[in-house]
Amino acid sequence: MPAPGRAHVEPSDGYLSFLEHARRPGGGYHNFLSYQRHWLDTEGSGDCQGQAVRALAEVLGSTLPDDYRVLARELIETALPALADLRSLRAQAYVILAWGYLWTTRVKGVERLENVAWSRPSAWWNAITVPCDRIGSGSSRG
Repeated sequence: MPAPGRAHVEPSDGYLSFLEHARRPGGGYHNFLSYQRHWLDTEGSGDCQGQAVRALAEVLGSTLPDDYRVLARELIETALPALADLRSLRAQAYVILAWGYLWTTRVKGVERLENVAWSRPSAWWNAITVPCDRIGSGSSRG
């Protein structure tokens, strides 16, 4: 993979700075920032947590400079407690996508994220099979 050019590195500064600023002390990220730079939420939504980790995985699995990847790893690690409590399937899907990207790019040391990503297989199975059962029950074939 070629080294990222200046056009990729400069925006990454701002994005990573924002996520570092949005990091909550107990894990996870804030979502809404006022123009006065005050957080308007006590904790970000599940969707916010999932999207943040998905974006950080892109940095961690990239060829950006090492200090960017070190910060991305740290931000993912500190978010793990909040990720373990996600209830939204979409938010959980972002976490699975983040882990999947890191797995395909062969990033080492992401076992804790993997554990969080796959901690609720029954929720995924129910989300997939319940709609299929409903569709199948109305079928003229069976």
